Amino acid sequence: MLSMGKNQNRVISLSLIMASALSSCNVINAIRGERISPSDAPGSHAVDEDISSYAEFCRQELGFVGVDIKPLNCLDGAEVPLQIEGKPPTDDQYQKLSKGEIGCDTPSWLEGVGCVNYNFVQYRAIAPDVDLVLICRSRSYTTSKDRAARVAAYQASSSASDFRSLYYFDSLGMIATNKKTGKTCFFDQVVAAYGGYIPFPDRRESPAMNDLPEPRPAGEAATNESIISEVINVTPAKTWKKPFQTARLDRCTICHDSGPWKHTPWLPASADVPPNPRGVPMIPIGPIFEGWRSLHRPTAVTTAPVDVNGKKEPQLCTSCHRIGFEETCRNGIGFATGQKDIVKVSQLGQKARVRYWMPPETADTKKLNDHDFEVDWQTRYKAHYDAMRRCCDNPGQDGCVIEPF
Repeated sequence: MLSMGKNQNRVISLSLIMASALSSCNVINAIRGERISPSDAPGSHAVDEDISSYAEFCRQELGFVGVDIKPLNCLDGAEVPLQIEGKPPTDDQYQKLSKGEIGCDTPSWLEGVGCVNYNFVQYRAIAPDVDLVLICRSRSYTTSKDRAARVAAYQASSSASDFRSLYYFDSLGMIATNKKTGKTCFFDQVVAAYGGYIPFPDRRESPAMNDLPEPRPAGEAATNESIISEVINVTPAKTWKKPFQTARLDRCTICHDSGPWKHTPWLPASADVPPNPRGVPMIPIGPIFEGWRSLHRPTAVTTAPVDVNGKKEPQLCTSCHRIGFEETCRNGIGFATGQKDIVKVSQLGQKARVRYWMPPETADTKKLNDHDFEVDWQTRYKAHYDAMRRCCDNPGQDGCVIEPF
């Protein structure tokens, strides 16, 4: 790690603030629907514009050429549970939740979709050193039914609406990374998409009906021209955005700023997403990302030793993992330590041992009642959070340490 002098820190701080501002502009442009063409991307290449070419390039760079990756089914992933006070919501609670009148126990940290249900996360080791994660998101409230209930409803009705309720998602995200080199590829889509058959983006051929997972289109769903067209004419170009769109509009790396994987209480343990490897850089792959890397150089923040009750202690927040300068600094550390909420949370979600998710509980803290747990956290860890907050807000101050990675 590098501890900088005041003048160096001011320069770095200014460049980081400019990078952050430019990121915000890109997010605003995406929200406004402004179009960015490949010609706007510096050093435009075929791999910037064609998703299959980009995927083939990723295979070479990450080191899994020739590996047969079977198409993924969103429903094979771990379903993210939606709970209120430790239980699935009733229909009445679900309606109140959709209106923002109540909150859930562990919301997503993605803005605007905190307590939306029916999301799936799937991890695969696709080569000895290469991991892949697929996330299938719902972004609006529809029905409180979980996967099992939706399967039963579709099997009973064979209706087009129940088929869509079961298989369609509002956005898809896929990340592949080499855990030794840190080379990483991002794939993204933010439109309604069929999630039953998601080929790795270099698999160009469309599936036959028998290639689709059970339950397949049947009854009314099998005669719906729109559904049949969408499930049979699946191609990478229809499933995923072009690489330059992902790089310049969606900016996945703003949230994934500490490494490829982002762990939160929302993520189910059954998804088995591994931790980010320590000491390994994160290198977004592709020519379109070259400009991004020069402007948004992945940077972690930590602090000098912290004064806690009259003693100097090494910064605990970064003792196990990096804290990236982008979204993790801006909001993530507040969400993880109960200092900030992205949406309204339930009464259970307001309890100290749920809100103060970091650091993880120990055998000793598990023995404490809720009041003593909060006192213990405030006494032992609040000073570490405050030091991180100060340096995240202004990394040019004395005692702040930055680490390009």
